[in-house]
Amino acid sequence: MIGKKLAGRYEIIEAIGDGGMSIVYRGHCHVLNRPVAIKILKEEFVDDAVFVKRFDQEAKSAASIQHANIVNVYDVGIEDDIHYIVMELLSDRTLKDYIEEQKVYLNTESIVRIGLQIAEALQVAHDKGIVHRDIKPQNILMTQEGNVKVADFGIARAVTSSTMVNTKEAVGSVHYSSPEQSRAGFVDKRSDIYSFGILLYELATGRVPFVGDTPIAIALKHLKEQPIPPHLINMHLNPALEALILKCISKDPINRYQNVYEIIERLETLQRNPDEAVVFDEVADEDKFSTRVLPKIGADLEQNAVYAGAAVSAEEQFEINGEDEKSGGFVIKPLFIIAVILGVIFASVFLASTFRGRGNTSAQQGDQSFELMKIEGMNYEEAAVLLSEKGLAVEVTEYRYSDSVAADVIISQKPKAETTVKSGQTIALVVSKGAKQIELPNLMGKTVDEARVILSNVDATLGEIKPENSDYEEGLIFSQTPVAGTAIESGAVVNIMVSTGVEVEQVVVPDIVGKTKNEALRLLENADLIYGAIDTEHSDTVEEDRVISQAIKAGEKVDEKTIVNFVISLGVDPATVSDTIDSGGKVTKTFRLPLDDQKSVQVIEVKKVVDGKEEVLYGKIHRKEEGVVVLNITGEGKQILRFYIDQELVEEREVDFSKE
Repeated sequence: MIGKKLAGRYEIIEAIGDGGMSIVYRGHCHVLNRPVAIKILKEEFVDDAVFVKRFDQEAKSAASIQHANIVNVYDVGIEDDIHYIVMELLSDRTLKDYIEEQKVYLNTESIVRIGLQIAEALQVAHDKGIVHRDIKPQNILMTQEGNVKVADFGIARAVTSSTMVNTKEAVGSVHYSSPEQSRAGFVDKRSDIYSFGILLYELATGRVPFVGDTPIAIALKHLKEQPIPPHLINMHLNPALEALILKCISKDPINRYQNVYEIIERLETLQRNPDEAVVFDEVADEDKFSTRVLPKIGADLEQNAVYAGAAVSAEEQFEINGEDEKSGGFVIKPLFIIAVILGVIFASVFLASTFRGRGNTSAQQGDQSFELMKIEGMNYEEAAVLLSEKGLAVEVTEYRYSDSVAADVIISQKPKAETTVKSGQTIALVVSKGAKQIELPNLMGKTVDEARVILSNVDATLGEIKPENSDYEEGLIFSQTPVAGTAIESGAVVNIMVSTGVEVEQVVVPDIVGKTKNEALRLLENADLIYGAIDTEHSDTVEEDRVISQAIKAGEKVDEKTIVNFVISLGVDPATVSDTIDSGGKVTKTFRLPLDDQKSVQVIEVKKVVDGKEEVLYGKIHRKEEGVVVLNITGEGKQILRFYIDQELVEEREVDFSKE
């Protein structure tokens, strides 16, 4: 493939990346004389219609959106079974690389700056109906200026009416996938918001919230577990930013931000106030989706739902009037139609026999009056036969639930007993449907207060509450009797078991003072402890990257999974360095060069000028978090020194190395 020229203009120079379904090459456009990146579908997938479709989909998705924070697509084509996309060539450094390079946590200002760029890119995509579905640091590229660009729309999907049902293929990287992606369920822009929240969590803490030995184990944690609050790991994190992150990664999409505009608005507020505890007004959302007692439904649907002597339940009435969720239109289920037809036939036969019976009785008794007997409390069928024999017609005006009257027993009659009636008169009846049967809701994973509300909505009550150890989080229900889905009557009592948490074992805190950061992390992990906030400070006695102190003393017994904070040495404070003279008479002088706080990574160079030519004395990459770079330059006599940041001259001075 190397050396091949596509479309007569794009020369393939070298491979620079290998993904799941494509290889990325560095290339050169000979028409516009510029470097490009060329993504080519792997040969083994060329005959696979699914992969070809997905590859073409990436091209169309990416080409349809233009934004400063999205990798530009220049061209798309097919040549000799080679499917390719020509894109903007950027550094191969990803946001994941950037995160792993950090020795300390990013401050709020940096997190917000990066987050805003990604959010604005997502907003543009979502406005065009495109869901990325694979937002993760590996798909975010860093420019030399420290800005970010979203890449890899390989599994993006246009959200149209034809794509509302997921193909049951859980797409996306498991550490960043939303719960609905893990379930292979419905995916929309709120899934991107969840992945974006996980990415912000990693920026704020240096780690992803959920890890496991297998992809399935991680996916289950996304579905069931709550993350460690970021402030327990990064104590300097702005509380408002933490609140934003946790709302983004809510398990239920309806409890997340519903669009990226809301996130951008809050990030812009934080950008203006990075060190202030800004309070966002989330009351409306919380109130909108909080647990509450709902009004009972179904009474109006059941009223007057009698056709040809057969009652129509609230559920059947809903099937007639409601919208079918699969077709999106109004439906009448076939079983219901059959039931109605049979009801009509039954009613016709019944009425015909009644009239025949009544005619015979009338012929025998004439139009006589008599006292109506009491039929309340009688079985409906028995009462109907008895009234028919008396030459009376029967009409059931209502089928009603009753806790005290058994099913198919008459609750009331009109006219009342002992009233004078005539042959041929109609008797109106209210017939019992028995105690209302309801399906017991699932209380698993709910709190006791939530269970009370849920049960009150179905006229059930909470019975025995038994605490016990379990794998469920403390305070959550892990067992119920009867089980969920059981048909119960109004007033039924439900017993529950509430988790007191996992039975915690005690472990001994290891001694990590003097260890390197990696050694300390390994010791804590082996002891089944969690590392928390890692602060840094200068030390004259502890060398750089070794632990100065730990928050919990070595040898103490604590619960497993306890968070242990510690402090890492940055080495000797450069501010204490002074000029020195070596044995050869050369003098070392110390210079302090402030870094540009607008650039995350900067190249610092110091050059001396000799006979009009520059000679490099120092050259190194620094992060803006260092604030000031301390430079120790050795020389003799008078020299002209030039100081550069990213190849831009910031200072030139004459230095006399003959003087201290």
